[in-house]
Amino acid sequence: MLSFISPFVESMTWIDDISEYYPFCDAIKHSKRVANAERIRLYFESEHRSYYREGFYRACASILAVQPRLTLYLPFEELRAAPLSFREVYMDAWNNCRHYLDARECFNLGDIYEPECSVGEPELVMKAYHLLPWLIRYSYISGTKLMVIVDECLDSNDTYALRAIEDALPACKRYLNDACYSRLKQMIGDIEVPKPRLLEVTPKRKAWLEEIKRKHEPIELQCPAGPFSNNIGLITHMIINNPKENEALLIGGSTLKGYGTGASDIDIYHLDLATGIILEREDIVGRAAEPGDTGLAHLYMDTVWCACIGTKELQVRRARIIEPYLKASYHELRRKIEARLEQDLLQFRLMHKGMALAYPNDLSLETRAYKSIDGSSAFYDDRYREIATSLFASYVWLPPLSEKK
Repeated sequence: MLSFISPFVESMTWIDDISEYYPFCDAIKHSKRVANAERIRLYFESEHRSYYREGFYRACASILAVQPRLTLYLPFEELRAAPLSFREVYMDAWNNCRHYLDARECFNLGDIYEPECSVGEPELVMKAYHLLPWLIRYSYISGTKLMVIVDECLDSNDTYALRAIEDALPACKRYLNDACYSRLKQMIGDIEVPKPRLLEVTPKRKAWLEEIKRKHEPIELQCPAGPFSNNIGLITHMIINNPKENEALLIGGSTLKGYGTGASDIDIYHLDLATGIILEREDIVGRAAEPGDTGLAHLYMDTVWCACIGTKELQVRRARIIEPYLKASYHELRRKIEARLEQDLLQFRLMHKGMALAYPNDLSLETRAYKSIDGSSAFYDDRYREIATSLFASYVWLPPLSEKK
């Protein structure tokens, strides 16, 4: 008997599953977050958004209060039309996350050099500052306020912030008066940040570069904002060998997430159900993965689980294996787990590949000219940002822990 269960991040939105398999979670707080995600989903799916608009902004404000990184993904059109009360919440969240450092290529093509073939760490960026053109355009920030921010960054010698603001200035120019723009340019000067140096183009990298240049017929996205269980039927026939006794297959990849182009767009990991260790994939980190490794949270939580046992038994086994992730109580540790989910669900493949496959000719047209903020990236396209906002609200979080002893 071959059983499949949906990715944990999806079943997490089913209140009954959480109550039955994860009793240490706070059911009341959990249900509120699920309700907010549903309000956001209904808004984006509706042909009459005005009916759901108030609930949408209320839901987004609630999430921003605990997860300010949602500021990075909210559609620009919704920022333009937002009420004053929401704008205040948004700017509080933006201020809380504007100093977060991310690998710059996470928000572009995902072109992060292989460590063994490069010198130096991936280039880092404070991506919130790349939203400045829209924040100025829609009156969230004035030119005067931006000068105050730059002055603060100069006082603290915040090189990464100054570089990100410098990146954004060309796209801000049309919304600033000439004197303000010139003054900002003068204040910032030319800023350099560390960048890696490529030593060798490996066959793997060469194949990747050729793939991103290859022309494809546009694909139709299949439930890219979830639920991913709708796509399980697309991957079951790709499984060649059933899992062994006491083994589960963890199935992920582009096809599951709605933007696959063939059999190669499926990832299968073999997991020992007794130990929770992922087998046969030492290439990921140089060793077998174990539950609780924050860098590999996506392998346990964003994949379909498949095993030759009953569905309920598989749910129980998974709950035991992923418990170290869910019981993480230290805030910084939980944030690292959520960051890995964000990368896997919102950035890698969807932003870097999926959107370009669906919209090869008209992606991010308005921003393509602004190379300093990587303007060709799907990151700036509101079609992507709607999907990303729904994914973030629904799946990029951990169930809140109960305070009961």
